[in-house]
Amino acid sequence: MTEKRIRMLVEYDGSGFEGYQLQGPDVRSVQSELEVAFSRLAGKRIRVHGAGRTDKGVHATGQVVHADVCWRFTAEQAEVALNANLPRDLVVRNVVEVDQTFHAQRSATSRTYVYLIDNGRFRRPVIGNRAWHVERLLDIDAMRCAAERLTGVHDFASFGNAAKGKSTVRRMDVIDVRRRGTLVVIHITANAFLRQMVRALVGSLVEVGLGRISVSRIEEVLALKNKGICPRVAPPHGLTLKHVSYDGVRIDLKNKE
Repeated sequence: MTEKRIRMLVEYDGSGFEGYQLQGPDVRSVQSELEVAFSRLAGKRIRVHGAGRTDKGVHATGQVVHADVCWRFTAEQAEVALNANLPRDLVVRNVVEVDQTFHAQRSATSRTYVYLIDNGRFRRPVIGNRAWHVERLLDIDAMRCAAERLTGVHDFASFGNAAKGKSTVRRMDVIDVRRRGTLVVIHITANAFLRQMVRALVGSLVEVGLGRISVSRIEEVLALKNKGICPRVAPPHGLTLKHVSYDGVRIDLKNKE
């Protein structure tokens, strides 16, 4: 049988995982659960590659993963078989065969995350592990003003960590802040993100929305390129990896090839 590369969407509730990436034999991660399922079907160890290394507690509805396999399953059969071997808090969708040049991480041109803030006086238990409860009313206009200062190409060293020797410059395409009833929804799209970058940006915008720091302070923090002065890092449970784009084409459930 000829080896083939398959790509799929992965959705998971991050509450029970220590993050996406492999971290050791006794640590439950999204990647480890996927590789166990793949290996059972293939009869040998299979390595999977994800578009984003989400942190502990971060969710995903549009994570993109690829793997090289050598089996007789069709894409549709593989989707059913993989899900039969995955835990209830993890599922794969839209399994398709792709060209060998495709790489889930390196081929991606942008990633979009969504952060939910429960901005009512009393927390809403039904979304408790999907949104950060901030009781005081947030100034959305101030948050939007600060977000504008962060769009474009910048060195985001004050808002995240990169691997040793790697650049901390990123292209921030969108930071959209909207209120929907008691929910504040923040969409953030960039070509790539540093470790904890989305949560650091959200936490800093919340500090602006609470009036604890000014919009100009956000500009100062950005310019200083020092992670130690980041105003705040938002908790992980409000964050979801929504979708990943390749050559400008968004890969999601509405775009099944």
